[in-house]
Amino acid sequence: MSNIETIWDDKNSKRFRTSCNCGDTKCGICIDIEYCKDTNMVEMILYCPVSAREYFGYSNFFSVLWGRIKLSLKVLFLGEIELEGVFYFRGQEQINEFADALKDSAEKVKEGVEKERFDR
Repeated sequence: MSNIETIWDDKNSKRFRTSCNCGDTKCGICIDIEYCKDTNMVEMILYCPVSAREYFGYSNFFSVLWGRIKLSLKVLFLGEIELEGVFYFRGQEQINEFADALKDSAEKVKEGVEKERFDR
């Protein structure tokens, strides 16, 4: 059984997903690798959901609420925030499949880019 799920796969982009070992169905990583014609670069976009409740802890309602208010004020006045999420690999097999998926996606996008340049 593969630990990596391919969401879409076309000549200039690929998206795949893998789930975390924590058991939460919302937890996981989704990665897009695509060629951007405008910048002539290959982009990698990581999607990893981060819950404010998990980020600020489970101590009590008011400390979580205060953390959310501070986070909202940073977004409102600074326009940016820094968050981190944790992803737990299920073992060496998932790590290897994740690395292979990154490598295969980069190669596929590169082939699509080269083919597109050749076709011009």
